[in-house]
Amino acid sequence: MNLCIGILDLTPAWKAFFEFLGVACMQVNEPEELTVESCSVLIINTRVSPPLGTAIDAYLNNNGAVLEIGSNRHVYHDSTFQKKRIHRVFNTMPDPRLNHIPWVDVYNTLELIVNKNSLFNGLAHLSTAHNDQCTAWLAFDPSELLQQSGFKRKRFPGKKGIHPDEIVSTVSKREVTELMLFILKELHFIRSLPFVKKWSSPVQEPVFGFRVD
Repeated sequence: MNLCIGILDLTPAWKAFFEFLGVACMQVNEPEELTVESCSVLIINTRVSPPLGTAIDAYLNNNGAVLEIGSNRHVYHDSTFQKKRIHRVFNTMPDPRLNHIPWVDVYNTLELIVNKNSLFNGLAHLSTAHNDQCTAWLAFDPSELLQQSGFKRKRFPGKKGIHPDEIVSTVSKREVTELMLFILKELHFIRSLPFVKKWSSPVQEPVFGFRVD
């Protein structure tokens, strides 16, 4: 079993994103390359050709897991979407697995899925019952969002009712990364597979740095 994330179009941005996450990846070029043994999860981030679409269907029917990005929808083609300009989306879900993501700042026009079981008000969807298959969908391309360099002044919640503000990245890159990690982890766990990534610290006892203004 190869614990490797397959992707249809491994662009430089996606390659940098996978290296940042610390996970193994491979580009799937031909239908015969896609098997449940070769890819623990397949990411669809480009248009799917008919031969590859047939291979994806077989992969899903054999207990594979698929994550579709934005308008590149092969599995979610029959779902309902609504285009909307969004800024900050708050986490209003009772799911304790997502307590570490209070909100996601995107500041983009996206197509949101219209589904009562969606995550972050249509920003994502995770299901084990979509045509009895293990599938997920994400409204944005995380590799592109993390490349954006825009910034703005934002306010942050304060314990005493005083909301401090600071000029920071327009896109909340940590939350975008955490949401992507959550989806990838859950797709692996649904398949009863471990989610393997590199240790994020070079030493066993990491050193923390603090900024003093």
